[in-house]
Amino acid sequence: MMASQETVAVVGAGGMMGFPMARNLARSGISVRAWNRSRDKAEPLAKDGGRSVTALRRRLRARA
Repeated sequence: MMASQETVAVVGAGGMMGFPMARNLARSGISVRAWNRSRDKAEPLAKDGGRSVTALRRRLRARA
């Protein structure tokens, strides 16, 4: 049986607390989906394996 990959969403991933938390999660092998109002602040997470998402608001509205 294969172990499942953990995925964590970090909202506010460009801030003083969110960015380091998201970076540490990504560096430890956890799949990170990062969102921030200013996308350019979350995009540096890509070099550590994180992925910046832009459609968060649209996806949340679709589930409501």
